[in-house]
Amino acid sequence: MSNKPTVRLSHHRTYGSRIRRFATHLSNRSLQQLELFRTLRKGYRYFRSLSNFRKDCVQSFPNYQKKILMSKV
Repeated sequence: MSNKPTVRLSHHRTYGSRIRRFATHLSNRSLQQLELFRTLRKGYRYFRSLSNFRKDCVQSFPNYQKKILMSKV
C-alpha cells in the first residue's frame, strides 16, 4: 500500500478545485476578449481618423486626385 495521500481527480494540488480553475479560466478569457476589443477599437478609430483626414484633403483641394493621377502617367 502506498503512503501517498489520495487526492480527488477533480482537485489539483497546485491549481485547486476544478470549479475554481474553470472560474479563473473564464475570468482570464473575458479579460483577454476585453483587451482585444479595446485594441481593435483603437485601431478602428486610428484608421477612421486617417480616412477622414484624407477625405478632408481631397475636399479641400479639388484637383488633388487629378494631380496624383497625372503624376503617375
